Amino acid sequence: MSQDQTEEAARASRAGTHAEASSSFKSKTRAQEQREQQIQVTPNHRLLNSHNYPVTCVVFSPNNELLATASRDVRIYDAKTGDIKVILDGHGGLVRSISFTPDGRLLCSGSDDCVALVWSLEHCFVLCVPGKITTLTPPGGPSSANLPTNDQKTTTITGNTPQNAGGKEATASQNFSPLSRIVQRVLKRHHKPVLAVATTPDSKYLITGSADKTVRVWDVCTGYIMATLRGHTGEVSTVAVTPNGRRIMSSGADKVIFVWDFVTGECKRALRGHKAPVSCLAVAPDGHFLVSGSHDRTLRVWDLINGNELATLSAHTGAYGVLSCAVSSDGSTIMSGGYDNLVKMWDATSGLALATIQGHRHMVSSVAFSQDSTHLATAGRDDESTAAGSDAASNPKHATERLRTSQKEDAQNNRHWAMLFGDNSGREDQDRGGALQRLSSLVRGN
Repeated sequence: MSQDQTEEAARASRAGTHAEASSSFKSKTRAQEQREQQIQVTPNHRLLNSHNYPVTCVVFSPNNELLATASRDVRIYDAKTGDIKVILDGHGGLVRSISFTPDGRLLCSGSDDCVALVWSLEHCFVLCVPGKITTLTPPGGPSSANLPTNDQKTTTITGNTPQNAGGKEATASQNFSPLSRIVQRVLKRHHKPVLAVATTPDSKYLITGSADKTVRVWDVCTGYIMATLRGHTGEVSTVAVTPNGRRIMSSGADKVIFVWDFVTGECKRALRGHKAPVSCLAVAPDGHFLVSGSHDRTLRVWDLINGNELATLSAHTGAYGVLSCAVSSDGSTIMSGGYDNLVKMWDATSGLALATIQGHRHMVSSVAFSQDSTHLATAGRDDESTAAGSDAASNPKHATERLRTSQKEDAQNNRHWAMLFGDNSGREDQDRGGALQRLSSLVRGN
């Protein structure tokens, strides 16, 4: 058999396999619609009274010891105890996305202030005050008013805070202050909010997506821009990187998922199918498939080898549908969070809906698996994040609570998120002024 014939046979075999997988997804999903399981999840930690503003992102550290959440600031918790270890307060706007580097040394954050920061965790933890919640603000940087509201003792360290025990004014230059080292790089080339960040597997590069319709690749050590990827016609709200670091995925308001070559910056493929803005992306640990979530209320599973769509799952209800998704480290389970206040678990092989987890009072803006897939964390508009134990992640097939969402209450309580995430659903905002007034009251704590 010639080489051409061999390649043709291989392509036919792959196509048959993909078709069979897609058929399995769809048929089993229809069967699943006829029955519901129930699961009762008891979180290990419910991080109440932490942020005073909507939580936009939650992520585990590579060693599973830390949990980071983003709001007006970034808060890092001990994943085992739920205690706050440090508060990183260096952005002048809502922090939209955070990501640990795989080596665990750095934390990257992107914000509405159009800036991405690269935090040195080593220097941040050195400045922590034992027995107190330490808030670190870089010298010369902005500071939010989002301080802890719990009963724990707190201390704030800023560029103007004297570091000597006597309380006298510090005379050393800020360049020699320990605080000058907590932020390794300040990345400022985006001219609109930075909505998404992701790091490469080698921890050397940071990928950012912005409302300015561009994707940028940064060298974490030098802060240089290695590439600017252009092609989106709307804001870029989510980015992801394959485990081998060879492909970058990005999407957002234009409903199209672009697959970029990391080395050349060339757009290798455009995945089309969503009927509304894409809000989240998650890549399988083996890099074979991609999960996307959209305001069109669906999760879609894509074959990253040839770009085929393997499945479309009707996931969440509400005006903005699916807001977040994640894939477990073993690739067996997909988790999603939505506008309907629910967290759902899906079998990654068959597309079966395994569990529906209730607990949040408002939309679920972010979900995350621990690196060993024994714990999961969720965050949302109820200004809190929740960390659940292995019963939820490792045994999702045991049961789920039924959907109990009032659409009327959902609309009344959550309409202000049109301003926080951008009104990309195509739904007309009938009373934008009233929504802004409600948002203002919410921020004041009324």
